[in-house]
Amino acid sequence: MNKIAITLVPICFVFFNTIDAKNRKIDSISKLIQLNYQTGVINQDVSLRNITRLYYISREAGSYIGQINSIFEESRIYYFNGNNEASLAKVNEGMNLAKANNDKNMLCRFLLLYQCILLQLKNTIIPEQILKKAEEYNISVTSKIDKEINHIYILLGKADLIEASENSEHKLNEIIAFKKNAYSKILQINDTHRLKKITVIYTLESLAFTLSYFGRLEDASHYVSEIDRLLTSFPDESLIIQSLIIKASIASNSKKYKEAIYYLNEGIIKAKGNPYKLYEMYGLLSASYEELKDFESAIIFSKKSNHCRDSISLEQKKVENIRLINTININAMEENKKVKLQNIPLTIIICIIAFGSLFYLLFYYKKYLREDKLQTILEELPIQEINSNCELLQENLDMRNIKASMLYDDSVITKKLVALAKENVNSFYIEFQRAYPDFYRSLKDQYPDLNIADLNFCSLLKMNFRIKEIAQYTNCSTRAAEARRYRINRKISLKNQDELYIVLSMTN
Repeated sequence: MNKIAITLVPICFVFFNTIDAKNRKIDSISKLIQLNYQTGVINQDVSLRNITRLYYISREAGSYIGQINSIFEESRIYYFNGNNEASLAKVNEGMNLAKANNDKNMLCRFLLLYQCILLQLKNTIIPEQILKKAEEYNISVTSKIDKEINHIYILLGKADLIEASENSEHKLNEIIAFKKNAYSKILQINDTHRLKKITVIYTLESLAFTLSYFGRLEDASHYVSEIDRLLTSFPDESLIIQSLIIKASIASNSKKYKEAIYYLNEGIIKAKGNPYKLYEMYGLLSASYEELKDFESAIIFSKKSNHCRDSISLEQKKVENIRLINTININAMEENKKVKLQNIPLTIIICIIAFGSLFYLLFYYKKYLREDKLQTILEELPIQEINSNCELLQENLDMRNIKASMLYDDSVITKKLVALAKENVNSFYIEFQRAYPDFYRSLKDQYPDLNIADLNFCSLLKMNFRIKEIAQYTNCSTRAAEARRYRINRKISLKNQDELYIVLSMTN
C-alpha cells in the first residue's frame, strides 16, 4: 500500500505541475498579445512568433481559447501583410474549430475577416453572402460588448461592399454614413476594452481613405489628424502604412507631390513586400513623379507597380486553384456542427488519471481494512463456530455450482434444439419433448382444442423462432405459418400474438 502511494504521488505531482506550467505559458503569451492591442504591435514578426507559440502550446494543452485566439491573430496578420493564401488557410482552420465549439462570436469575426480577404482578391460576389451570414451569427452572440464590436465591423463591411461595386461614387453618401455610424459606435465602447484603440483607428482610416479618394480633402485631413494622434500611443505597423497612404493621397490630390512622395517612400520601407500595399504606393509614386516631370522615376515605379500587379494576379489564380475559397464558402453556409468533444483536453485526461489513481488507492486501502478486520474476527471466533460457518459457506457454494450447472445444461440443450430444428424438425420435436417432458401435457391440459400439429408449432414458438424461420423449418409458406399461429390464438382465446408468447414462456 505504502509503496503504491509513494509511486503514484510523484506521478500525480508531475502531471499537475506540467498542467500548471503550460497554463502559465498560455496566460503569459495571451497577456502579451493583449498588451499589443493596448499599446500597438511594434514588430509584427515578433508578434507572429508569439502567436505561433501560443497556438502550439494551447493545442497541446487542449485550450480552446488559446487556439482560437492565436488562429485569428495569425490570419489577421497574414491578411495585413498581403499573404492571403496563408490567411485563408487560417480562416478555414479557425472556422472549423469555432463551429466544433459552437462559438458564434468567433465565427462572425472569421467571416468578417474573410470578407476583407475576398474584397482584396477582387471578389465582389461572395462577400455579400458572407456578410449576411456574419450578421446571422452575430445575432446569437451572447456577450453584449462582443456583439457591438462585431456590429461595427459589419457596418464597415457593408460600406466596403458598396465601395467595391461599380458606380460607387453615386453612393458616396451611403458609404460615408455607414463608416461614420461605425465610428460613433466605437466611441461608445469602454476605453479599457482591448479592441477599442485598433478599431477606432481602423474605422477612422477607412473613413479618411474614402473621403480622400473621392476628393473630400478637408474632411479627410481632419480625420488624419486624429489618426496621427492615436498612432503615437498605438504604433501598429499595418495601421501606420495605411495612414501614410492616406496622407500621400491627400497630398497628391492637393498637388503637393513632393510631400506625397515622402509619405510613400516611408510607407514602402514599412510595407515589407506586401504586394497590395506596394502596388498602391508604386502607382501613386509614379503619378507624383510624372506630375513633377521626372519621367525616368515615373517609369521605374510604373514598372514596379506592374510587377506587383502581376504578382497579385498570380496569387489570385493560385488561391482559386487550391479551392480553399470554395471550401470556406461551403463551410460558412453550412449549419453549425453539433458540439462534440473532438480533442479531449490533456488537462481532463490527466485529471482522470489522477482521480483514477486516488480511487484505486482508496479502494485498495478499504479492501486491506476489510481483510484485516475479517482476520481479527476469525481469530476471535471459537473453532466450532468457524467450522460451522465453513460448512454453511460450502453448502452455499454447492448450491451455486448446481445452479450454474443447470444454467449451463439449459444453454447446451437450447443450442442443440436450435441446431436440430434447422436440420430436421421431426428430430427437434422428439428432442424437445425429452428436454421439456411436461410442456405438451401442460398445454393440452389447459387448452384441449390444441392438436399435435399445434403443439409442435408451439414448441417452435417457445424456442423464440420467428415465423419466417418456422416456415422454413416446417417447409411451408410464411402465410401458412402465420395462419396456424392465428388459429392457435383463437383456440386459446388470446387477443394477440404477444399473449401467446407469454403463455408459452410460462409453460414448462
